[in-house]
Formats: sequence, structure tokens, C-alpha cells
Amino acid sequence: ERVRKSSQHVTFPDTDLIFLENGTYRGQVWDLNDLRQIKKIAEENKVAVHIDGARIYNALETYGLQPKDISDCYDTMTMCFTKGLCCPVGGAILGTREHIKKLKSIRKSLGGGIMHTSILSTGI
Repeated sequence: ERVRKSSQHVTFPDTDLIFLENGTYRGQVWDLNDLRQIKKIAEENKVAVHIDGARIYNALETYGLQPKDISDCYDTMTMCFTKGLCCPVGGAILGTREHIKKLKSIRKSLGGGIMHTSILSTGI
């Protein structure tokens, strides 16, 4: 459990998540050393790191790496199969079993149980 460090006023909230995008729509990618440094600082402060990996395959191509090679840089990462892989639909989230269980619950509570591919195939 994260320990709250501040007893400051509500206008100075504690950070619970660092959200990064890698690569961007302009083709820029984070330096791997910077990603690892961010993760290290986050761990020291008990803050999670999430990477929006919508274009992660483009970033991996730039690095010349495989997805497993950057797994030490984040707690969770989303991947979009429509960007970079040219799939008509799809995505995934990567993380620990604990993270995935929590995220599935949140997704369901927000209406994420709809089967999007059946909606696409029926033309609704």
C-alpha cells in the first residue's frame, strides 16, 4: 500500500501514477535510460508507471528490441493492434496478475464488457 507523504492542502495532491506515451504520433520515442530512471524514481516513491503503447511496435523498431526487453520500464502498458500492426481492431494491456484483475474490474464497471468486434461485424 502506498504511503501518503504529504499532509498538504488538497490542492497539492500526491502522485499515484506516472503516465508516459511511447512512441508518439510524431514518431518520437523515449530514451531507454530515461525510462529506466523514471521507473527507478517511481519505485522509490511507491508510484506506478503506465506506458501508453499505442505505437509501441514503432518504438520497439526504433530501439531494435522486443517487448520483453523493456518490461522493466513499466508496471502496466497498453498496446493498440490497429496502430503499427494495421489490424482492424484490438488491443491488450500488460501487467502483473494483480494489476490485470483490478483493471478488468474497473473496465467492467465502466461498461467495457461490450464485445466490440461483434458490433463492428454486424455494422451497428
